[in-house]
Amino acid sequence: AALQIYQYMTDNDISDKRERIAACHGRLGNNNKALEILESLPVKSFHVYLQLGHVYKNTGKYDQAETHYLHALQIEYNKTSVDILTDYYGNPLPVDDKQDRLDLINAFFPEHRLSMITNITPDIIVCIQSLGNVYNNKKQYTRAEAYYKKTLQFIYELYGVHAAVHQAADILNSQGINYHCMKQYSNADQCYTEALAVYRKLSPDDDTVQIAKTLRNQGVNYRHMEQYSNADQCYTEALAV
Repeated sequence: AALQIYQYMTDNDISDKRERIAACHGRLGNNNKALEILESLPVKSFHVYLQLGHVYKNTGKYDQAETHYLHALQIEYNKTSVDILTDYYGNPLPVDDKQDRLDLINAFFPEHRLSMITNITPDIIVCIQSLGNVYNNKKQYTRAEAYYKKTLQFIYELYGVHAAVHQAADILNSQGINYHCMKQYSNADQCYTEALAVYRKLSPDDDTVQIAKTLRNQGVNYRHMEQYSNADQCYTEALAV
């Protein structure tokens, strides 16, 4: 229904809703259509780059996803910081679709520049979290860890440390997977335990799928720690959920 409304408004020159139309196509799984619309937009905003990152990530094109998430982050960074993003040689970085991806990566790594973003919004948090997921998929686990930590920090600053936020639980679960891939099993276990606590506090009845997945992840982690009784208990709880 939303797609039809936005399409009608755009076709009849009521309001240009192409960005919203692309978002609808993305949610419906029409990634090629979403990509076609987004790439055709002459001026790309933070949200356009963010959506492009989502489309490329959903289609497994992680280098392109990384580039567009970093473009989005660069726009927000330039708006909220007196610092200037520069390339390896100290030249200011323009927001340009064709600029070298490595320049953007190096501009934000190490990730101390993220601390200079003062306008923390849910969309900024999504962007940083998505970069963490991209780096995890690219097996760049140390970099993923840094972005996950920054995402959690921003969530706690925005909502409060003890707030039950679904996104915080998702990140803790992703962070646990990332630590497991790094063979840091104790850190992974702690993340899974914290994620389960948030999921259960948030909506014990509605989040059964996420709870079961996290219990399964924790069970696998316990097996690598050779704590087989704990692993069996996790699997049993996951099946009961």
